[in-house]
Amino acid sequence: MKTFTCALLCSAAALATTAPQAMAEDLNATVVAGHPAVFRWVRMISESFEPNLTARLEAAGHSATFTNQFGGAIAGVGEELETVGVGLAEIGVCQSLFDPSKLAVQNVTYYTPFVTSDVRVVSEVINDLHRNEPSMTAAYADNDVVYLGAPVVIDDYLIMTDFPVSSLADL
Repeated sequence: MKTFTCALLCSAAALATTAPQAMAEDLNATVVAGHPAVFRWVRMISESFEPNLTARLEAAGHSATFTNQFGGAIAGVGEELETVGVGLAEIGVCQSLFDPSKLAVQNVTYYTPFVTSDVRVVSEVINDLHRNEPSMTAAYADNDVVYLGAPVVIDDYLIMTDFPVSSLADL
């Protein structure tokens, strides 16, 4: 299986704690995201994930080199899963919303009415579901990738109108 994550940060811990004999001396990885780096869930890859993973690997006597292919350079929005699955990249950033036919279960927060606006609660619940509910990770295995974690949580989508909305009745 190829390496894949819905956001990436958890892979830093996974890779950095892998037994040294099981790791190559150098990590060379192409990272894909259909969205450009102006989006925070893509920007955090080069600003946070890569430097933290590189530091952890260097502390263990390894090195890391990343080639970032963002903004549809290799994979368009919703194509990241397939791009990693067929081996065109080692790491991908997937927003399940844009691949609903393959990641339907992961879209639970988009289909659940009246979810919390507390992104920490959403993150904890989704991470717990991925740890304890096999159907949450089955979609990744079905697509020849490995789920590593999702440290980025997006708050609710907004309703925008040209009239005031004070209650559901106003809609």
